[in-house]
Amino acid sequence: MRSGIGFLLFVLGCSSNPPSTPTTSKPATSPSAVVTRGASIAETVLREYQSESRCPEVDDQKKGGIRTLWCHLPAARASLAVLRDASGTAVFKSGPHKDALVLDATSEFGHYDPAFVRWLDVPARGSPAQIATQAVYDAKLSPLAEIFWRTLQKIENDKACFEKERQAYADSIAKKALPRDYYERWFYFMNPWFCEKGTAAPNEFYFENAYDAQVNGHVTKSVVGFWMRRSLDGTQAAFAEGLKKLLAAYEPDLLAVAWKAPDPRSLERALEGGIKASLACKDPSAPIDKVYVAITMHADGKVDAWIKSPAVKGTRSAACIEKAFAAQSVAPFEGHSLPFTRTLPLK
Repeated sequence: MRSGIGFLLFVLGCSSNPPSTPTTSKPATSPSAVVTRGASIAETVLREYQSESRCPEVDDQKKGGIRTLWCHLPAARASLAVLRDASGTAVFKSGPHKDALVLDATSEFGHYDPAFVRWLDVPARGSPAQIATQAVYDAKLSPLAEIFWRTLQKIENDKACFEKERQAYADSIAKKALPRDYYERWFYFMNPWFCEKGTAAPNEFYFENAYDAQVNGHVTKSVVGFWMRRSLDGTQAAFAEGLKKLLAAYEPDLLAVAWKAPDPRSLERALEGGIKASLACKDPSAPIDKVYVAITMHADGKVDAWIKSPAVKGTRSAACIEKAFAAQSVAPFEGHSLPFTRTLPLK
């Protein structure tokens, strides 16, 4: 086996977004000693995934995202020297990364050597290596792999949206005018309205309408940045194929589900229908004028609502509003349930 799951996701973190404090990773002093005797590289990396992070300033999904994986690997594993020694390739054919990762570069990024990407591989499902590392994958790597997969599915199924974002990103890099926090725009990438509204819509709109689609926007923004850079260095297709092999080995059920994005128009009709029907629930004697409603659009097409205002929770009016939304439906979609909020008049 040339390389396994540990190194596939290991390198997915090599070009993450700049941290708030510029840092670099130090090369291992003894790359040839990276593999535990009798074990593959993948097994070594997964078995030695550390419970404590080497960089506590990013030991939080809200801050770290992709880098969290890198920071939980032993220092002797997390280095370009180790990767070069194991693969026999340059890892990056151009960019700021030489003997260490330069994570504070804003107008350039590492362009992967296609030979390095071709070297990457994953163990076959049912193999001793896959069986031995499945539990670690489930506990540590599955959430990140899922976000890579869901963002890739949206990218492949909405090419116009991705191309628009990619071109704007490339232009800013070429002009050396890329803002340090540019990748924050992709926090809402998985939101059903992102491709239509982008950053023109205020945060309040996304807060009330599906937010990050429950695909952890803090990590999504970094992962989308990774796919953007891979589209620019020509390795996106190769990494996508590697991700599919990874999921086939460790999480085949995720691959088996056909992608179907939520239909924004269907979601809007359900919201409008519930709001209109709830007008019949007004109560002149209600203790408050307005009521805060949490609405959930489920992937199977069902809709439900929950009255969060304590003053009217459990009253006839509250039950009426919840029933008004439950009578709605949306076109089924693939993915997590979507949260919405509305403030409705009660009097």
